[in-house]
Amino acid sequence: MLKILTSAQTREIDRMTIESEPIKSADLMERAAWQCTHWLMVRFGKHQHFHIFCGSGNNGGDGLAIARQLDNQDYLATVYLVAGKDKLSPDAALNLGRLKNTRVYVRFENIEEHLPAIKEDDVIVDAVLGSGLNKPLDGRLAELIEKLNKIKAYKIAIDIPTGLMDVKANTGQTVFNAQHTLTFQFPFLSFFFAENAQFVGDWTVLDIGLDKNAVAQTQVQYVLTETSDIHIKKRLKFGHKGTFGHALIIAGSRSMPGAAILSAKAALRCGCGLLTSHVPSALAGILPVAINEAILSLDKGDNYTSNIPEISYYSAVAVGPGLGITNSTKTAFSRLIKSRPKNLVIDADALNILASKPQLKNELPANTILTPHPKEFDRLFGSSANSEERLARLIENAISLDIIIVLKGHYSIVALPSGHCYFNPTGNNGMATAGSGDVLTGVIVSLLAQGYDAAHAAITGVFLHGLAGDIAAKELCQESLMANDIINALPKAFKQIETAKH
Repeated sequence: MLKILTSAQTREIDRMTIESEPIKSADLMERAAWQCTHWLMVRFGKHQHFHIFCGSGNNGGDGLAIARQLDNQDYLATVYLVAGKDKLSPDAALNLGRLKNTRVYVRFENIEEHLPAIKEDDVIVDAVLGSGLNKPLDGRLAELIEKLNKIKAYKIAIDIPTGLMDVKANTGQTVFNAQHTLTFQFPFLSFFFAENAQFVGDWTVLDIGLDKNAVAQTQVQYVLTETSDIHIKKRLKFGHKGTFGHALIIAGSRSMPGAAILSAKAALRCGCGLLTSHVPSALAGILPVAINEAILSLDKGDNYTSNIPEISYYSAVAVGPGLGITNSTKTAFSRLIKSRPKNLVIDADALNILASKPQLKNELPANTILTPHPKEFDRLFGSSANSEERLARLIENAISLDIIIVLKGHYSIVALPSGHCYFNPTGNNGMATAGSGDVLTGVIVSLLAQGYDAAHAAITGVFLHGLAGDIAAKELCQESLMANDIINALPKAFKQIETAKH
């Protein structure tokens, strides 16, 4: 897993690295700068002009070192020093001195008032402030950043865009608009907030060789899931249908039969031994034709679910896709919660029913998995002003209700009862399509039925679902992606994870 650190934690790991190697801080800066320089050299030609804006601290020192390294490789670089020479940090001052015998031109005078002509084909590098900012930009610095944002050139931020805070969602302050951010060793939490996407752009984590022991002993609340974190259970040689669990999905209505079909297909594609679909009677002729492998359980209600089957037969239960929110369905859902199934996934209309019956939230069995998108989450737990506030509310409710909440989005978040959060890196905008959430429900309940613990099922299910979506989008395109394409790509997702382990 890739830890998501605060700026304070990163500085502490830097300090521990400097002590343990041992290495001088200026040499660690040189190492970090070279990773940036190498990245730039791979992507840009020697005909392009790098305009590097440097502040007085170590972020400015990074920029000064990058300028020298680019010059050494015959790239054209100009430095714009935002602060006076007498205000530079020791390492920044050292790197400014190292520019004396290079071709790098350094500008000092009133940069924000007299910006040079920067061509559209040029590259602007932001090394002004870096991480650790605790208040909005103002004055001359805000004026400079606003002017840079108006220039049509490719913009890159080093460490973090100037004006962005490491753990905050931006609410209208001035921030450098990077098209790409190069950050060191770890991403910052603010990279995962929707409000900050326009400032961070795409981002790349550069390995600068920080001390592994220091990294290992640093405790964090947030991590980014990686392929190496995904452990698929090995199938037993003498296993049979019963070995791999029996999942129950309560889903569908007369107007939404597809939700029941998609969730059932996804569950079977993910390896559960048996799958029962409990659906309204109106779907009796549809489901067996659409998916031959599912066992059919018919509700007494014709168009909507009005009762639940005996759940003790099942290894795991999912409820919600296409369910509807009629009074009879609400009553059936309440009975399901009061029966306290041990492995439960709640999605879609079942979440809306839960929101309408808030007293039921306190009756949810421990480790129940909820899979809301942001609007469903807000209906359940109250609206939030921004992603940062919603994240805090997410953690608060996962802890207080002793449940797992999967907040779906570009970086879906799996919040555990411990308060730890796993951000998911897989998936794409093509998956913002009808039925995609139903597929995720089927994936997670299938893993639960096979004996994955709830946290493992949620984290693995979200990763698999997103990876299948990425595979499908690569083979087709994001615009044409449909929920069935995600299901069809699940086998390749499993294989890709297995291949990565060897």
